[in-house]
Amino acid sequence: MRCTAARSWLPILAITCGLESAAVAAPAKRTVPDYSGRGPAPTTVLERLAWIPRIALFPVRVVVDYGVRTPVGWLTRFVERSRSTRSVVRRLFLGPPGGGPQYFPIALYDFGSQPSIGVRIVWTDGFLRKGSKLYVKLGTGGLEWWRVDTGVRVGLGEGYAGFDVGARRQPDFRFYGLGPRPPESAAARFGARKLVAKVGGGLRLREWGEVGAFTAATNTTFRRERYGGDPTIDERVAEGKIDSLPVGYPDGFSTVRTGGTFALDTRRRHKRVASGARVDAKLERVWNTDDADQRWTRLELRGGGALLLDPATERKLTLRLEANFVEGATDEVQIPFLELASVAGKAHLGGFPTGRLYGESAAALTLDYDWPIAAWLDAHAHLGAGNAFGHRLSGFSAGALRASAGFGVSLAGLTEDRYLEVSTWVGSDPLEDGLEISSFRLIIGFTNDY
Repeated sequence: MRCTAARSWLPILAITCGLESAAVAAPAKRTVPDYSGRGPAPTTVLERLAWIPRIALFPVRVVVDYGVRTPVGWLTRFVERSRSTRSVVRRLFLGPPGGGPQYFPIALYDFGSQPSIGVRIVWTDGFLRKGSKLYVKLGTGGLEWWRVDTGVRVGLGEGYAGFDVGARRQPDFRFYGLGPRPPESAAARFGARKLVAKVGGGLRLREWGEVGAFTAATNTTFRRERYGGDPTIDERVAEGKIDSLPVGYPDGFSTVRTGGTFALDTRRRHKRVASGARVDAKLERVWNTDDADQRWTRLELRGGGALLLDPATERKLTLRLEANFVEGATDEVQIPFLELASVAGKAHLGGFPTGRLYGESAAALTLDYDWPIAAWLDAHAHLGAGNAFGHRLSGFSAGALRASAGFGVSLAGLTEDRYLEVSTWVGSDPLEDGLEISSFRLIIGFTNDY
């Protein structure tokens, strides 16, 4: 009995002794001696001034912490725990497994243009046979804004053949004039309807390149529009802001064209996220079907390189140089303005909307940087310079270039067919007129198709 009682007290004694030992073993925290003998460092002016932005930006931090980060965190946890929601998000953004047809939405808002929504259907493999593909895009922004595109591509060994047809109608197209110096105040609107049919094929050059050939027919008609309250082209000509009505407007025009494409990429196929160089070229011969003597040649050249700074996080720097030329068969050829060279638009100088720059030639140099800023969130920065010019870059000079800059944030981890982004862009007047911002764009888009 005594042994049993003694054993029952042992845990209590052990705990008590341990506490006493810990109390004895833990020394009191000592003040760090002033070895230098100079005392504490005085508060600097910069440290005092740092409180100004801290206080000024405190409301911003509250909004970001409680208005953005907290709701997004709650939504992320909800999606992770909800099987049905997770299934919907996976289908919309990543697509279902397998090579069957996939359906996902299209949405685009571009500042100053008609917002649009739609749907895209993609069958990446096995539509007609193994290696065949199908795509269908449907978009609308109202009764006056619609677009339909469809195409089929069939694999033939290392080559392919396919056809594409499309139709679109929009009331919000822009025109500012021709050449490098049309002012922002000359902005005019017009509506257009365009029909396109194209047949072509190509051959892959191992893993490094591709050549192709095509034949296409187009029909374009115009109508007078005052979208957003902006004047029509006719009104701008009457005001003297635009010299004259552009070729092809308002009667419309039809064309037949044939041409070829060439691409060479040092990065292996399906491994585009890598360092390397790429060259693209496209050459077309175009005929105006209303007048056999009206024919011209279009040449588009683009070359550049990508430097992958960090393969793990995919931080990438891309530099591109492009030049486009349009030249009539004779001096008497009248080329419709929509057939002229341009480097405006998100794929080129993103600070300028499509239609901002038209000329017989155009050139641009762009620098883009992509980097991750958080899980499932990527950032993109853009800087470029370029403009539209006269015949074979006549009038080209450093002072005639316009600057373009932009920044965007996109949802990371999506496929090439799915792309969700919010971006803002600015464009300037020609540099020799002063670096004044004359163009602003805000774009919110899912897939950025149209």
